[in-house]
Amino acid sequence: MNPATWSALAAVTLLWAGSGFLAVRHLRCPARGWRVVPLSLFGFAWIAFGAIFILRFFALLYDPVLFQASLFPPWMIPASSLTRAWVWLGAYWCSFCLGLAIMLAVVPRRLPRLLGKLGLLDAPQNVAVLDLIVFSTTTVLVLTSFMGLPSALTTPIGHFCSLWVVPAALAWHMHFRGARIGARRFAYLVPGLAMFVLSPYREHLLGAFLCIALPAVQLKPRIGLLRILAVTAAILLASSVLLYVYRPVRWEGEDLSKTKEYVSPQLWRDTPGSAPWSKLITRFHGFDSAALTIWLVPGRFPFEDRQIPRELLVGAFLPRAVYADKASVQRGRLFSTSIWAYDEYGETPPRASAMIAPSMPGDLWSSGGAMVLVTGALAWGVIVGLLESWRRILSPAGAIALVAFMALRVAGGIERDFVHATASVIQLVIVLLLVLAALPLAARRPEHAPRRGDRPLSVSTDEPPPSRRPAIGD
Repeated sequence: MNPATWSALAAVTLLWAGSGFLAVRHLRCPARGWRVVPLSLFGFAWIAFGAIFILRFFALLYDPVLFQASLFPPWMIPASSLTRAWVWLGAYWCSFCLGLAIMLAVVPRRLPRLLGKLGLLDAPQNVAVLDLIVFSTTTVLVLTSFMGLPSALTTPIGHFCSLWVVPAALAWHMHFRGARIGARRFAYLVPGLAMFVLSPYREHLLGAFLCIALPAVQLKPRIGLLRILAVTAAILLASSVLLYVYRPVRWEGEDLSKTKEYVSPQLWRDTPGSAPWSKLITRFHGFDSAALTIWLVPGRFPFEDRQIPRELLVGAFLPRAVYADKASVQRGRLFSTSIWAYDEYGETPPRASAMIAPSMPGDLWSSGGAMVLVTGALAWGVIVGLLESWRRILSPAGAIALVAFMALRVAGGIERDFVHATASVIQLVIVLLLVLAALPLAARRPEHAPRRGDRPLSVSTDEPPPSRRPAIGD
């Protein structure tokens, strides 16, 4: 570190904090103050950037050995390269915010009627439709777990199964606002828990948590910021413990009696690197990936010759069932055997590939440098801005459902490669819109609208209603 590095770090941190303050002041949300952050998709992108880059860097400053994630020691990266990394991370965040602000300014408040159908799902007369969504996603999930799927159907079926988040978030919103929803609010979480049992990824558990937490943040004003932070930290740590106990059982066939030995405070004290909080901090290594890439490319690794617009169009809009020659490029696996495998001796020894997140800024930089990084961040901001424009026209419950459905994709996209993150968001929106178009939704009935057969009340203020008129002879 040198004075320039500290200055760049301080500038990016202030820029990031200032963008969050402006969002709290100007984003239209059903709540005010700090609650705007978890109730908007920009807020989740803001949280992700702060956690993946800023907080991660401070963790490395505190103990770079304990929290080392890359093969190359992070303290050996030259100070000038760290400064350059922070400069381009700041440029990435500015471009992202610019793209989002442009969309919020130019997209009209009146959007196609199909987009507004999401705001009808929480109406009492549409509860049966929520049951249908949960039943359909659960059935498809169970069937696909017992039978193989062609590669052409894996992605669309997976996106369809993730729709359970929408009814789950709506059911908890209805519960917190006092509507009678009963045990449905718990039953609707079953598909998410089943997905974790079949495929132990942290995102499934966090998705279930968001379905409960976001409606509570919106509708329970007594829940303070400190309580939300404490509960979120507890959920993250608990999910880490469950992940490291269950994942070896599911994927590697180990005995539960052996893997549950991980739940040992004594083990965590003796080997701090094995503690769940250490593993959690090491897991989010977006800064490491970006800093290494910006340092090593193009000095030691050349820029990649990629056609990102073409990759995005093919990846997002051409299903494999239509375009059989669609390439299946997993950028994480390529990154894990190249830049992430670079060691302190200046070599890249052969190693097994793994899905190591390259981070979006790092992936864009390796694809062409500064211009590609700024353009890609602008495009990512446009995508999130379109989702924010959709959110602000919805009812409070519909907005919560949209945020819960897309939050982890938006937050996690910052640490993934650009094409994969953007294409996944576009595909999820397409699947959601197709389902909304096919659902038989009833229009929302005004709270005091007269029903068929009701007798109209008298308009006169001097005459009592017909049902209360005194009978002749009284």
